[in-house]
Amino acid sequence: MNKHFFSKYKGILSCTLLLSCISLLPVSADTSSFPYEFSLGTRQYKGTYSGDTNADIPEGSGSFTLDDATVISGKFSAGLPEGTLRETASDGSYSIYKISDGKPYGKRNYYSKDGDLLSCDWYYNQQLVSELVASASDPDYRELLADPNSYTQQIFKISGTVDTILNDPLNSYLLITDSSGNEFICTYKNTILDPFSQAWVPNFNEGEAVTLYSFFSGSENFDTDELLPSVSGFSDNQLTLKQLLDGKEFKVTPTSDVPSDSILTSEKLFQNTLPHFTVFYGTLDSSEEVFDNSADLTYDIISRYPYSYSTDSYSATGTVCSLSVNYETESVTMLVQETLSKKYLYTTYSYENNAFFPIIGDQISFKGFVKGNKKLDYFINDQNGYLLLPYLRLYTCAKQ
Repeated sequence: MNKHFFSKYKGILSCTLLLSCISLLPVSADTSSFPYEFSLGTRQYKGTYSGDTNADIPEGSGSFTLDDATVISGKFSAGLPEGTLRETASDGSYSIYKISDGKPYGKRNYYSKDGDLLSCDWYYNQQLVSELVASASDPDYRELLADPNSYTQQIFKISGTVDTILNDPLNSYLLITDSSGNEFICTYKNTILDPFSQAWVPNFNEGEAVTLYSFFSGSENFDTDELLPSVSGFSDNQLTLKQLLDGKEFKVTPTSDVPSDSILTSEKLFQNTLPHFTVFYGTLDSSEEVFDNSADLTYDIISRYPYSYSTDSYSATGTVCSLSVNYETESVTMLVQETLSKKYLYTTYSYENNAFFPIIGDQISFKGFVKGNKKLDYFINDQNGYLLLPYLRLYTCAKQ
């Protein structure tokens, strides 16, 4: 397991803030510091709120001090924390995470009291991945096939080799073979970032040894009629990318909802009844490519880990190779070839209130937030497939 993944400080309260119930103890209308409590699922948290209020409930800037001296500070809306929060333990170490409508999401970073980045974690459906991983067990393959209903939605750790990777417009499907020769189907969403229910996994290659943490969905015969292979930006398959750019069928648009004809059929792949899992976290077993939360970002890093670095800022220079304008939203979609790596990024940019409007052939410098994969479809050499490129939402773009 990646040494950067888990928190080193157990003093930080892992407050997932599944705020289903709030009760406010009686206070006077003009009081800005008062006892306060809320429930997180079945757990109750009690402490003292200090800060702005409206109608005697937290509203605006404030802090909530738990009984163990942990302090949650940030913005409150209608009694609930909202936006970016800082949670400080009694020893001064702290974590930073985000809340929307009472739900935590995305990455959570942990820091020492001096501000040094220690580790990170992620939220999956409002639960910390580290807590989900801790509850995983090894699968009994025979039992999963013989009595699948008894194990539905239990969490399992699947270790093995990626034999096959297929895709549909939204998801990736991995055929994993473990050391005993048992086969598993593992699926997850691998398009634009979904911060609340994103699987925190890298882009894999066939033949790689991996470890996946997943919810068991059942055992079934899997239909692959509408599933297609994929090419990732980090794979160095520049011939394919050049063909895609030069080909008449290439589109810088989302994949179509209409299935494409595929040369892959269920008679060739996934033909047996197999255990099926929904992945929420995964790692490469190679020590050379472990996730490093403090790494300086490069194209290969964000292409390999498009979700782990999601919402991180990335800057580069490159050439605009393809461009589509949306006049209603005053934005452009661009395929940009990065100067340093010679590889391609899918980018969006709002030119509203900006002086610069890019065109094909422009040499540009840009900065943007990583937003996962962008999945594009292609048809080349009589084969259908999907191209996975790093997706950046640009906040600056200028002509060099």
